[in-house]
Amino acid sequence: MTCCVVCMDAPRSVLLLPCKHLALCEACSVQLQGSAANCCPVCRVPVSQHIAGVYMT
Repeated sequence: MTCCVVCMDAPRSVLLLPCKHLALCEACSVQLQGSAANCCPVCRVPVSQHIAGVYMT
């Protein structure tokens, strides 16, 4: 399983919308939601929704 692009430790489990990047773990997603710049760390598109519990198979 691929690791979170922010902390590089925990598995990716949060899908970001509208860009559909599966890039963050739940802890980093919570930090991103609380920040002023709630943008995808991969493509910098503003994030409208964080969907937790998504895993790659």
